[in-house]
Amino acid sequence: MSNEVKFEEENSFKSHRIFGDPVKPKMVDFLIKSGLARDSKSAGSILIILAVVFLVVSVLIYLVFISSTPKHVQDPLYNLTPEQKSQIPADELKVMQNPKWK
Repeated sequence: MSNEVKFEEENSFKSHRIFGDPVKPKMVDFLIKSGLARDSKSAGSILIILAVVFLVVSVLIYLVFISSTPKHVQDPLYNLTPEQKSQIPADELKVMQNPKWK
């Protein structure tokens, strides 16, 4: 037995070709058909603007919910009585009073 590899065809590797027209994304096609955009470029611009608007709205919603978080959720010592606070070791109490996420 020989250790040589034999190929039946020479240059059997062919690059992949895309036949036909490139397919438009469905959202671009929808914007053009609905009349909101005239061509693919304006539809792309509309989609980018929508993405930025949704990002800004989501950041604003996040900030509203963070700023409106009740004090008892933000502060772990809020509902503790002075007797309960005195039972917590000093080093742990210091960490709880000054958390990094406040």
